Amino acid sequence: MSFCFKALGLVIATNAIIFAPLMAQAAPPAGYKLTWSDEFHQGVGSQPSKDDWHYDIGKNNANNELEIYTDDAEHSQIVADRKADDGEALQILQTNDDGVYHSARMTTGGKHDFKYGFIESRIKLPYGQGIWPAFWMLGSNIGQVGWPSCGEIDIMENIGLKSWWSHNQASLHSQKAGGHGTFDFAGGYDLPSGTFKDEYHTFQLWWLSDSLSFYIDGNLYETHTKAEYGDNPYPFNDPEFILLNVAVGGGWPGNPDSTTIFPMKMLVDYVRVYSGTPKKPPMPTHFAATSADGKQIILRWQSDVNATGYNLYRSTTRKVDLSTPYKAGLQTSTFTDVGLREGQRYFYRLAAVNPAGTSSPTKIVSTVAPKAIELPYSGKPASIPGKVQIPNYDRGGEGLAYHDTDPINVGHYYRLLDGVDIEETADEGDGHDVGYAAAGEWLKYTVDVKKAGEYIVSFRVASDLNGGTLHLEDATGKDLTGPVTFANTGGWQKFKTVTATAPVTLPAGKQVLKLVEDTGGFNMHYIDVEMK
Repeated sequence: MSFCFKALGLVIATNAIIFAPLMAQAAPPAGYKLTWSDEFHQGVGSQPSKDDWHYDIGKNNANNELEIYTDDAEHSQIVADRKADDGEALQILQTNDDGVYHSARMTTGGKHDFKYGFIESRIKLPYGQGIWPAFWMLGSNIGQVGWPSCGEIDIMENIGLKSWWSHNQASLHSQKAGGHGTFDFAGGYDLPSGTFKDEYHTFQLWWLSDSLSFYIDGNLYETHTKAEYGDNPYPFNDPEFILLNVAVGGGWPGNPDSTTIFPMKMLVDYVRVYSGTPKKPPMPTHFAATSADGKQIILRWQSDVNATGYNLYRSTTRKVDLSTPYKAGLQTSTFTDVGLREGQRYFYRLAAVNPAGTSSPTKIVSTVAPKAIELPYSGKPASIPGKVQIPNYDRGGEGLAYHDTDPINVGHYYRLLDGVDIEETADEGDGHDVGYAAAGEWLKYTVDVKKAGEYIVSFRVASDLNGGTLHLEDATGKDLTGPVTFANTGGWQKFKTVTATAPVTLPAGKQVLKLVEDTGGFNMHYIDVEMK
């Protein structure tokens, strides 16, 4: 086989960050049976069978990675693990010998190739700065056509940072039309509780003719079809092989630092491949509607491995028309319906879909769209003088308490049902920051100014691009600070404090302040407002 290493392409799809209930689902889908597996039960101290796995050996020169891959037993062997299904698991170890990093990369290439099926692995992930685990697939024709023409399917990919301990990315990489660059999709899933480093979780792909769907613990979070590729080549109807590896360093995760623990390990309970023919999915369960902030209604249901999407139907009467979905092909277990009419009752039904057909619809659920009321996030205004945490913008929803240019939280953390992009921060005091700033976005904060007077206003910001510009307004739209501009700070989590050029005069009492992002390309942690 070709000695090809994983390359990172440009993500062109909007990330689908899913806040899903963690309920174990039976695998595989109905109509599927086990056709190949490695349970990694060969005995403690032994290595996986060479009848099933090939080792890539040597330095990986792609992506500026640092590791040297080896086939020795130290870096890949069967170990005892009481949390594994059968008490044994494959351990892929990463070591550091005075800055020389070793790991293992195993593939079924040349031994087992697969075309379609339900493919899953139960894995406990390693973690830390510079640690890059993956469970993925490459086209079996890579030796003839090269990468990315062969097609790459990333079922599990993680970069080890603290902000990724509960996050997984699944991706597709292929050749763009005309042969220049890669055509890519990527989506993410966030655990509602716990982390991938502390417990095993099951990473799953349902690969069908002309479509691929991704699940974690049975929860659907991403589906892509051949139709989305347009004039671009679609390589995913040809055989592929499976890979397991842990890279160290590289352009995406960055290199290890003093916080990275070695040796580090990835534990793999099993890899399983099922084959069969899809059957029509069952009716979704646990479907419910809840009133939310600012004329919004949240719909929730239990995801299922038999579905590759969900159709949502809506009406303002008890008769819900099932001929045309209100939202078709949802790939989540939650949906926030926004822009509704205050006081109006809305009625909903839901059906699961896959290539075999559409399930029976659920019974009707309904609730009333609530009045849009802006309220302090914690129930009490932030006190001035003091720090205002930027992720703690007011409640009230899109268009009232905030405006964000994309409809989902692409930052993976905190207030996931809102559209504001929030992530865990590495800045002083920990907590969260608001990232992925875009021009024209804004956030509002109800504050209580203890004493009228002049205040010095500072912003805690970070950027790995060209910096940015923002300003602060009062409730009338008056610009209080003027443009506050800053340069690249040296990294997305390298925060610096920038201060408005002139003091701001604030009256005493409860009032609303509005933070406006004049440009994009930066992260924000807090606003510090202190008496002059």
